[in-house]
Amino acid sequence: MKIDFSKFTHIVFFAGFLPFLSILFSWTFFKLLPSPPFWIETLSPIVAYGLLYSLFEKYFWRLKAFQLLGIVIFPDLRGRWKGVQQSSYKENGNNVKVPSYLEISQTFSKIFVRAYYQRSQSESAVANFAEVNGDSYLFYTYDNEPNSLRAGTMEAHKGTVKLKYLPKENKLIGSYFNSIGNRGEVNFEFEQYDLICRFAK
Repeated sequence: MKIDFSKFTHIVFFAGFLPFLSILFSWTFFKLLPSPPFWIETLSPIVAYGLLYSLFEKYFWRLKAFQLLGIVIFPDLRGRWKGVQQSSYKENGNNVKVPSYLEISQTFSKIFVRAYYQRSQSESAVANFAEVNGDSYLFYTYDNEPNSLRAGTMEAHKGTVKLKYLPKENKLIGSYFNSIGNRGEVNFEFEQYDLICRFAK
């Protein structure tokens, strides 16, 4: 999830096409406004490149064309995902199944994951993609904190999650383990693009 100049497509796009487009943009701007206001006279190709890259970083990377061209090689997982987490932790002799929600914020170079449960919530500390045998995986480590009303019955902990993206079903499936000795499986389905930043059924 970053510019990689060992990739030919990244060399062409970031070191060739974007600089050319920046020069063209700057030249066109001054042709249309030969006497611009003093506060925008600094619109140089460098500034234009920064603007274009910023737009790509935040918005344009989502376009399918960039995946087809090999510039973006990871999936767009932005949004809210609804699912179930099955833990090795047992209550009354049965493995606990916990309703859960993932909310993923993503740009070209960054991804951030929050998970919401009835009794706690977590945030990713480090997150990144990897491709394994042609499949896309999201790996992240997290810090979990119990909700204030559950602080006496739950323990803050850290953990690691491995999620496989299934594009046809638009699902995330995988496994996790944490620092208090529990592990389990997770299964999420995409719900919506809007993030609500809380647990809600």
